[in-house]
Amino acid sequence: TSNRVSEIEWVDDSLETQVYRQIKSAILHKEIKPGSRISYAEWAERLKISRTPVRDALRRLEYEGLVVRASERVWYVYTLTLAEIEEIFDGRETVDSGVAYYAAKNITAAEIAEMDQIMAEMEGSLRHNDYEEFHRINDRFHDLMNRASRNAYLSRYSTNLNERLSRVYPKGINIEGRLAKGVAENRRIAAAIKARDPEAAQQ
Repeated sequence: TSNRVSEIEWVDDSLETQVYRQIKSAILHKEIKPGSRISYAEWAERLKISRTPVRDALRRLEYEGLVVRASERVWYVYTLTLAEIEEIFDGRETVDSGVAYYAAKNITAAEIAEMDQIMAEMEGSLRHNDYEEFHRINDRFHDLMNRASRNAYLSRYSTNLNERLSRVYPKGINIEGRLAKGVAENRRIAAAIKARDPEAAQQ
């Protein structure tokens, strides 16, 4: 794993939450590959903390479906099946359309200005043909929609599905035409939200 997980960054969170975020980040950024073994004893030694917060963090990740327990002491990063990936795409389509619907109903003027700025940066990623930059900006676009929806449950489901999808989505590969298509799709969503047209945003 990366050196950036070699020690705890002390913030105003519980120790368990800090460990949870570090391991989760390593999984989502593929620093720990699908199918890789995770030992809470090894992580405790690496982070120079007791084993209890590491074990509790892994239990949270198990609940989220990111790791699977082989024994009380050993977990593995869960490997998604093709059928599960298809289900995630189906779930994302349903949830994100709901997020867009409520964002169009509840977005504020300040959030519209923020969305305009995000879209301007996204257009820049298209001009630069920078697929990784597009994905970073696209994540911000979806985060904004989640906030604007004012629906905590849909936002939570959307975030969870997108995190799961990020484990398999080829962000570094610019499939021909995909960048332009992605920007065009977001243009239409942004226009519908700015027009405060929930049905069009949902579609």
